[in-house]
Formats: sequence, C-alpha cells, structure tokens
Amino acid sequence: MKGLLEHGKTCQKQAKGGCHVCKRIWALLQLHARQCKNKDCKVPSCNVIRENARRIMLQQQAMDDRRRMMMNQSYAVKR
Repeated sequence: MKGLLEHGKTCQKQAKGGCHVCKRIWALLQLHARQCKNKDCKVPSCNVIRENARRIMLQQQAMDDRRRMMMNQSYAVKR
C-alpha cells in the first residue's frame, strides 16, 4: 500500500489524467474515508475527502429541501 501511495505522489498523469493505478488509489481512499470515524486518521487525505463528502451531502440535502418546498407550494396553490 505504501508503494501505491508513493506512486500517487510521483505520477505525472494522476487520476484525472487517466492513470489506472491512481484511479484505484483514489477509489480506495474514498471508500476508506466514507467509513472512517477516526478524527486523527493517518490515511492520506482521509479528513479532506470526508469533509468534501459531507459538504456535498449538505448541498444535496439543501437542494432536496428547496425542491420539496416548491412542490408543496405548488400543490397548495392548486387546492
């Protein structure tokens, strides 16, 4: 695993550029971050990935709430 993480640091293509190894590393890091509850986790980028996922989830909830509110308002007008 350390070798894979070292590859991620030195790879020229990176995950966005099409490197299959980097894409796999990134997928493993994301899987780990979703399940990790340790605030002092030593896995690289765990806290950053977890915070980004939390922020995206909150944005999605806000969009769903706005959509639900608009639907409720449109049903209330029709009655």
